[in-house]
This record gives sequence, C-alpha cells and structure tokens, in this order.
Amino acid sequence: MLAHLKGPFAYCGGDDQRSYQRFLVEAPDLAALDVDAALFLATHGASWSVDVLETGQPVFYALEGGERAASSTPAVVHFNSHDGKAMLAALLPHVDG
Repeated sequence: MLAHLKGPFAYCGGDDQRSYQRFLVEAPDLAALDVDAALFLATHGASWSVDVLETGQPVFYALEGGERAASSTPAVVHFNSHDGKAMLAALLPHVDG
C-alpha cells in the first residue's frame, strides 16, 4: 500500500488510519471499505452484542437504539473501547485452548 502512494505526503507519519484513507482515495480500484465487518471488526466507539453458536462461531450484532441492527462473523475482532473488554471476557469461556 505505502509503495503505491507517491509524493511528499505518501507516508502519513506513522498514522495508519490516515495512510489507509489516502490509499482508498488515491487507488479506489485497489481498495475497499469493509462496511459489513466481514473481515475485521473493531468494537471501538460502537455498541455490540455477541452470541456464540453451537458450532462455537461467535456472531456479533451492531446495536442501534438498543436493538440488534446488523450481524457479522468477522475473521478478526479487535476488542477495545468501553464495551470491548467486557465482550472479550464474555467470549473467552467459549474458546478452546
């Protein structure tokens, strides 16, 4: 990604979010936003609930107004923010190993 960006502002001083945003703007044919959290979900600044299916697969639900609005089974979850740590603690008993 960074090799693709050119010019004096190609590297955003170690700010990964700015670098990704610039790459998305400058190379829309090479990048896409994962708006459905199919690959990656960061719990930061959002309200989520989680269920664990009988198969052990966690299903995350975005909450809007206290109601479940959308579901996702992302490959990677980054637990942070006000509810992320509690969600991780609730999920750990369901994880083998």
